[in-house]
Amino acid sequence: MAIVQLEKYDAVLCSTYAAQFCWNAHKIGAKKHHGYTSSRNFEQTMAHYFVGCMAEAACCRYYGMPYDLNLDGLHSADLDGLCEVKGSTHERSNLLIYDSQYHPDKLMVHVRLMDDFKANLVGWIFGREAAEVWEERDSKRGGFDTPCKLVRWQHLKPIESMPMDGRRFARG
Repeated sequence: MAIVQLEKYDAVLCSTYAAQFCWNAHKIGAKKHHGYTSSRNFEQTMAHYFVGCMAEAACCRYYGMPYDLNLDGLHSADLDGLCEVKGSTHERSNLLIYDSQYHPDKLMVHVRLMDDFKANLVGWIFGREAAEVWEERDSKRGGFDTPCKLVRWQHLKPIESMPMDGRRFARG
């Protein structure tokens, strides 16, 4: 288990990015995977993007990478296209993979934000491995806006074992 202490700067930067994501999605009428849909109000959407940004910031801090989100990349992977970072605030939360984010060779990281601006990098998994253990979820089960797959946290590998090649994530 890896715990990362986020700083005030991270929170300010992430709130700015979250607002820009909401603005861009609204401006172009985009549904960034599942965030800006009719069943979510602005506060929920803003909170969703903020949690995602903080999860990415935690990964960047952990790996010593610069934190710079691509605001125009609505369909690209996180951390400069290196992996997909999924964030949550719920204890014992699971990794949700939306169909538009799935690729068998994509590396996915799950981060849980905790009190006092700490983040637990719960674990990681490749898409092809996730496909062997995921459970189908849809709007009828769990109130999700978009069909998705759930990978239970018990199936994730320790973050310390995540393959790295310099500062780039290995693709498998």
